[in-house]
This record gives sequence, C-alpha cells and structure tokens, in this order.
Amino acid sequence: MKRVTDLFAGFIPPSALTDAEQARAHRFFITSCFITAFFAAMYFFMSWYIDGPIFAYAMVISFIVFTSLPFFLRRGVRLFILENIYILDITLVVILLIYLGGGIRISNLAPWPMVIPSFAILMQGPRRAMKWLVIAVGIVLFFSYFTFRGISFPVRYDMTKDPLFNMLSLLGLILIVTAIFYTSEKQRRRAQYELKQQNMKLAVMNSEKDNFLRIVSHDLKSPALIITEFAKYINDPDLSAEEQKEYVDHISSSGERMLELIRNLLDINMIESGRMTLNKSNFSLNQLISDYSEQISLLATNNHINLFIHLPDKEVILLSDRARVQQVIDNYVSNAIKYCPDGTTVDIGISDTADNIEIYVKDNGPGIAENELSTLFVPFRTASSLPRTGTHSSGLGLAIVKKIADVLHASVGVDSELGRGSSFFIRFPKS
Repeated sequence: MKRVTDLFAGFIPPSALTDAEQARAHRFFITSCFITAFFAAMYFFMSWYIDGPIFAYAMVISFIVFTSLPFFLRRGVRLFILENIYILDITLVVILLIYLGGGIRISNLAPWPMVIPSFAILMQGPRRAMKWLVIAVGIVLFFSYFTFRGISFPVRYDMTKDPLFNMLSLLGLILIVTAIFYTSEKQRRRAQYELKQQNMKLAVMNSEKDNFLRIVSHDLKSPALIITEFAKYINDPDLSAEEQKEYVDHISSSGERMLELIRNLLDINMIESGRMTLNKSNFSLNQLISDYSEQISLLATNNHINLFIHLPDKEVILLSDRARVQQVIDNYVSNAIKYCPDGTTVDIGISDTADNIEIYVKDNGPGIAENELSTLFVPFRTASSLPRTGTHSSGLGLAIVKKIADVLHASVGVDSELGRGSSFFIRFPKS
C-alpha cells in the first residue's frame, strides 16, 4: 500500500510538499480519486449485467472524471476546487441512481445520499461538509416528496434482478466508504508519526544548537580575552624585548585558534547547506601523499614527530576531488601530531585491494577509549586524551572529515586501543 501511495504522490504539486498537512491532504485526495475510479469501473460491468446502460454510461464518465482530477492537481488547480468537483460527481451519480431506481427506497437507495457528506467530511472537514449535508438532505426530501405523491420515476434496469442489484450496490457503498476511510486514517497516522519524528529531530537539533553556542562562545571567548589582555600591555615601555615577543606569540596563537574555529565552522556550514562543489579528476594518490609529506614534514620535525610514508610500488589512481582528499589527510595527520608525545611516529600509507582504496594515518600515541569511538566523528565531541601543551582541539576536525567523506561517497573510521595508538582511515569503494 505504501508503494501505491508513494506512486500517487507524484501528482502532488511541489508547492504542497513543503507543508506536511498539505501534502497529506493532497495524497489522500489522489488516493481517493483512484479508489473511486476503480469502483466506478466495477459498477460499469455490474450495470451492464443488470441491464442499465444509462447508469453504465454514467460510470464511464465518472471513471474519466476521477482519473483526470489528479492530473489537474498536478497542473496547479487548487485542491479545494477539485475536491468539490469530486463530491459533485458523487452527488450526480447518487441522483441518477435514485432516479433510475424509481425514487427513494429504504432497502436499497436511502443510504446513498449520506455518501455525499461522508466524503465531504473526510476531504474538507466538518464545517465545509455542512453544505453538502444540506444538499444530501435536499435530495432525500425531493425524491421523498414525489414518492409520497405517488409519482414514480422510470425504472431502467431489469426488475427480476433487483435483489442482486440491491446486494451489490449496498456492498459497493460499504466498500467505497470503508476504503476511503481506511486510507484517510492510515495517512493521518502516518502524518502524525512523521510529525512526531520531526519534533524529535527538532528537539535534538535544538539541544545541539545550545551545545554549539555554548562551545563556540567558550572557544571564541578564551582566545579573545587573551588577545585583549596582552594587547593592553604590549606597548608598555617597561617591557623587555623578550616579554614583548612572548606577548606577540600569545596573541598570534590565540588569533590562529579563532581563525581555525571560524574556518571549520564555515566548512561545516558549506557542506551541510550543499554549497560545497567538487572538482573530480583522476589523480595519483602516490604523488598526492608524497607532495603532502614534504609540506607537513617541517611541522612534524618541530614537534619531534617522526613521519614515515608507505606507498605501494604500483601507482594508485583515484577518481575524486584531490583538494578534499588532501583536506581529510591533513586533518588526520594534524590530529596525530597534536596528540602524540615527542619521539613517537606517524605513518601515512595507501592500501589498494580488489574492492577498496584506503588511505590510513597511524600513530602510536595515547589511543582512544572504546566508549568514545562511536562519537569521535560527531561535531564538538573530543576524546578524553589531552593534546600536547600549547595546542587546542575544537572538536570539528573529524566531523568535517566525516562530512567530506559522505560527499565523496567514501567511508571513514578508526581502529584504536587505549594506550596503543590509533589508525584513522578513509576508504573509497572501487565500484
């Protein structure tokens, strides 16, 4: 049933998809049209059997109307107008049925006028359905008046088959109303479930927003205070040249911290808003890592880290965005240098298998606790391991890595054990 309703949802105009309730109303109307068209086709065959060609022709017209309405909806005609056309067609069918049946008869045709306000309630709500209830009561009173006066209408179908017609028409009435009501109730519950899920997501997003503001305000306030305080005294004539240099270094490092956080926030925003453009091309991973190792070697040396490169003999060609792949590697290596103690090693390598191309960055630093691995790539989540003195972690680097990997259709992960180092990787499926 879900696949059918999803197929019918193709008739919903794009403007209605932005509102969950509007989308539900449109989806319900489209489903109702096709259900009613199906029953109109069934009544067509029944009418021929009963020998009622006029009613059979009316079913053909109804079938065309009901199947056409969703297409008009797609063309931009207002839902309210099409709902009224739908109910009006039901009304004309009821009038024709009563007319050809010889007037209102309790055993067969009396329940049919109540179909009109029933559909109106389901589609337009109780208030708007009142006018259709008045029309339904008017139809009953109109035909009751003629029956009371003894005026009979022409009977077009074979009276010998009247019991069968009674049974089939009442059964059809029950099935139509049941099917429409079932569809309405199911879609209402589906809409309620989607609304509940949306509210839960909004609650999580609101919590993340508060956490985000708290962390950002803290991470920006601390270096800003440092810059402000040291800037106050940097021009003090009593300061020695060494002290001035120390103050300038503090200001510079604090500014770099602020710049790094702002740059990371901009990267996160660009990726999540879908504004990150990719420049895909075939490039050599061997060459990329060789070039990058030359750039990062000075930083590793200054932090007393031994950097080793492991490249396969065969050149590995990757179709991807070279700059973004290097950004991932840079985040991994920078983190490794930041958390590894002096004298340790960081390995950068490529693993080329039949199914995947993997880039890994392995260190023998403090490692990560098992209970922290699942949240490592979540924004503003950092491991309990402390970075080396003089460095700072915003908790955004690995989150950016994860988001870039998603855009590149790659996967990221880490193998780590507390006290035994970590191995971070990004994996590109060859398929």
